Amino acid sequence: MIKQAVPDNPALFVEGPKFSRQIGITPILEAEQMRHLLNSIAITRETKAARKHGGGASTGADVKGLRDRAIIAIMAYTFARVSAVLKLKRGNYSLQGKRARLRLFEKGNKEKLVWLHHEAEQYLDAHLDAAAVRDSGAALFQTLDKNHRLTGLPLSRRDMLRVVKGRCVAAGLPETICNHMFRGTGISVFLQNGGSLEAAQDMANHTDPRTTKLYDRREDLATMSEIERRIAF
Repeated sequence: MIKQAVPDNPALFVEGPKFSRQIGITPILEAEQMRHLLNSIAITRETKAARKHGGGASTGADVKGLRDRAIIAIMAYTFARVSAVLKLKRGNYSLQGKRARLRLFEKGNKEKLVWLHHEAEQYLDAHLDAAAVRDSGAALFQTLDKNHRLTGLPLSRRDMLRVVKGRCVAAGLPETICNHMFRGTGISVFLQNGGSLEAAQDMANHTDPRTTKLYDRREDLATMSEIERRIAF
């Protein structure tokens, strides 16, 4: 093998074509699928007394179900990254007048105050009431022991992924769905319903609007509609 035949690499300054993605590859749920997923999460569980007497009205609050429904709803309604949601403390949830809001710490530890959709607020309140999370320094979303008692430890990203996959499979949705899907779903549905790209960018805490645009599936849906309408064999 001949080395150093020429003093410099003649191709050193040649630049290849730049790759540009116009549509994101994050899985996105349709609004109906998102509603189905939230409705599919059970919020009551059969107690030992109910099982002993063959079932019946003796049921208790399913802390795990209420927790899972609340955290999924918050990711979808606020467009927050899963890492920011998992870092939430009880003290980060407060009322401003009659409206609820969350104090999130997003990428780069950037603080972000977000208003809660009334449904996400209801789901979160139901979770906090059942779990009795009151200490301002306590993790908002904690792991549970085998007796459905809070451990005081926050959910990890891996814990959350198991939650998401389990809930999606139980609801008949693809197992390939990931934590990031709810952020993308919220942005996509917001834009489809007439929300502005600027507002979505601000809510998602994106520096560049092109990043937010990756979740805009309106043109994709229009193309699908045209294909169905125009192509007939």
